[in-house]
Amino acid sequence: TAQDRRITKIENYYQAFLQLLNQKDYEAITVQEIIDLADVGRSTFYSHYESKELLLDELCQKLFHHLFERAEHLSPL
Repeated sequence: TAQDRRITKIENYYQAFLQLLNQKDYEAITVQEIIDLADVGRSTFYSHYESKELLLDELCQKLFHHLFERAEHLSPL
């Protein structure tokens, strides 16, 4: 479905971005490198994110949410 394809694309952005962050400094990463590695077009990227900063923000929110959610399950009541 369209929703499944959108989720796959977003996961591809995350994976590409994380891979690039392991290779170089954030400031040196370009949107072109992200879309090349994620195998998506520039217009598709910009339909989801206005910039690499917003991609980073969403990725951080997702990671922190996951960590806090996991911590809640591990905490004794």
